[in-house]
Amino acid sequence: MEKDLINSLKEMMGISPGSQLEMIFDSVSQVAPYVGKVITSYKIYRLEKRFKNNETRISKIERKIESSSPVITDFIKGKVFPFVLEDLLNEAQDDKIEFILNGFETVIDKKITEEDKIIAYFDVVRELRVDELKTLFNYDHTYFTLLQEKRKSESIDYRKEIESWKLNEGYYKYIKSKLSTLGLIKRDEKDVFEEIIKFVEEKFQFDERNDFLAKNRLSSKLDRKLESYELTQFGQEFINFIVNK
Repeated sequence: MEKDLINSLKEMMGISPGSQLEMIFDSVSQVAPYVGKVITSYKIYRLEKRFKNNETRISKIERKIESSSPVITDFIKGKVFPFVLEDLLNEAQDDKIEFILNGFETVIDKKITEEDKIIAYFDVVRELRVDELKTLFNYDHTYFTLLQEKRKSESIDYRKEIESWKLNEGYYKYIKSKLSTLGLIKRDEKDVFEEIIKFVEEKFQFDERNDFLAKNRLSSKLDRKLESYELTQFGQEFINFIVNK
């Protein structure tokens, strides 16, 4: 399996047999297990396992690369594949591998050559954990419904899972804050502004009547509105990238 993995990596990176680059690659492959011994060995084992689990898909990706134009092929092997390989090697959560490969296929299928944008997408993939990705998908109702259908056979209900996180207010706020910081979701500023104006007007009326219960209900309603987010354009583009829409 190890030889198959190394040969597959060489082919995808465009390393020619007998070239100086192949000699360097082979030298690094031989030395690597002795550098950071346990960690490196475990990562190589995990990478082999991920290649084996996705063997059919990776073969399909290889065929797509081979059928691309020379310019696109060179760009993918020289610029994109190193990012993908790094993520396949270092990513701690197996559930994210599907999205890394989806992103790789998106680059190939849509012939994306904007290097900065590709790097940005893969940077965000690295930043987000699985729980955060699930929460992000919840803002794309079309994809979330498809995801639920796909996961029915696994008896997974993502909506119930996300609702359970809401009970842990601090954790759920942390997730939304992180998604917002990365520019993936935002508050609907117009909607919030209108809600605040309405809040002030209604609160004035309740103050005059000393209706404390109504004021509390109104405050709770405003709090919920302030915590209401929607996808940004970048957030939608990122989802499209990692689900290959």
